[in-house]
Amino acid sequence: CTAYNYERTGSPNRRVTYICQMHRARVLAQCYHHNRKHLVHPEHAPKKMYIPKDWAVPIVGEEEYARLLALAAQAHTKI
Repeated sequence: CTAYNYERTGSPNRRVTYICQMHRARVLAQCYHHNRKHLVHPEHAPKKMYIPKDWAVPIVGEEEYARLLALAAQAHTKI
């Protein structure tokens, strides 16, 4: 986002090539939401989790990361 680019580079016009913690957290939340929704409403498409463990664990913790992986696996086997 522009604010993160400014925070890291001192200019809103320069871009960093990595993503901030907030974006990572939002992606984890979206995976949770879409996979839970798929289990209740199968017509809703599930989401694969592409966030690696070393990015996710500092945000949600080891146990919650394991639950997110299990939820994603459950949603994708129900297709």
